Amino acid sequence: MTETEMLNELTKLRDELSVLKDRLSHLEATVTERTQSQQTYQPTSVQEQLAQEIMSRPARPDQSTQYSGR
Repeated sequence: MTETEMLNELTKLRDELSVLKDRLSHLEATVTERTQSQQTYQPTSVQEQLAQEIMSRPARPDQSTQYSGR
């Protein structure tokens, strides 16, 4: 195996590893979300869910999320 072939193979493996890490973090987030929702599950109406989401938002967005119009 030449040096170029080895470097190409290493690049492929790095790319595969990156994809697998992304998938793992997504799966971990999903498991965490489902675990939390099972612990605190209470059937609520859509209106109640929306009200909770709106109330949990910060009153003033920080500079990074605020639209400046520019």
